[in-house]
Amino acid sequence: MSVLYQITKVVVGIDQQVDQGEVVGYIDTSKRADATLHFFVQPNPVARNCTIIENLDAIKAEKNILVSYNKDSSQIIFTNPPQELLDTLPPIEASNVGEILDTHIRLTPNQRANLWVLLTGILSDSSSLRGPTGQLSTLIRRTKEGALFKVSLDSYSFPAGYYNRLTFPDSPHANLNSFRLKYEVTESVNLTSANSVLMVAPEIIRPSSYSFWKTTPLLCWSMPENIGKEPIEFRVKIAGPYNVDSDWISDTCWLPPDLPAGSYIWKVLERDARGYMNRPNQYPFAFIITGQ
Repeated sequence: MSVLYQITKVVVGIDQQVDQGEVVGYIDTSKRADATLHFFVQPNPVARNCTIIENLDAIKAEKNILVSYNKDSSQIIFTNPPQELLDTLPPIEASNVGEILDTHIRLTPNQRANLWVLLTGILSDSSSLRGPTGQLSTLIRRTKEGALFKVSLDSYSFPAGYYNRLTFPDSPHANLNSFRLKYEVTESVNLTSANSVLMVAPEIIRPSSYSFWKTTPLLCWSMPENIGKEPIEFRVKIAGPYNVDSDWISDTCWLPPDLPAGSYIWKVLERDARGYMNRPNQYPFAFIITGQ
């Protein structure tokens, strides 16, 4: 699976785990952006930490295809969304006092999001809304569905889940209970953390990829020059009929335990004295144990 977009805003950090329906970045359809997003799912299980991709709409194993259809806007988690996007989304509809409405918005500290809120039913008589800090959200316009407001969500400095309580100060229903908009505040993403990645991967020496062996082969690789701050450690991960992990070692060769016959793929991770690691998406190598 591979898609190429022009991207103007990244809202996730390196190695951050995300779920289906979470926004990882925002694209620029005008093609004026300098950066691009190349999103792919690597079809092999040799990774730093394997994660099962859940909630897929379809899996076509024989063609190595994963299918996930676009989610409705009400099912997507928007992190620090640009205002031009929020202006195009359907308004959040409130029809009853005491309601808790999930905005599906996630903000980092010192961010703001302005949402469209449509009051229907008895609430449509309202001419203004008051937020938790006393700010007023005045009526934008009335439609045949109800009263449309633009409401601000301001993030707090402490990451947690929050409820923006809205009341009706200038309506016949000012004495009624309020309704609440649910949103989340998370820690700021460190977008510079890519500097802590070792960009050069070890070069595989032996065995040659897709070679046949009667018994478990000795695995060897070279240490790239100027890779990082020494000492350098390596970690071999093997996946196949039997999964093996060498843990961190200082040698550039490793003999795995006896493996049963079958096809295996493997790769080498590296870590320097600062804890910086190479990316786990390098192309894996393979070997086949025949057992005879």
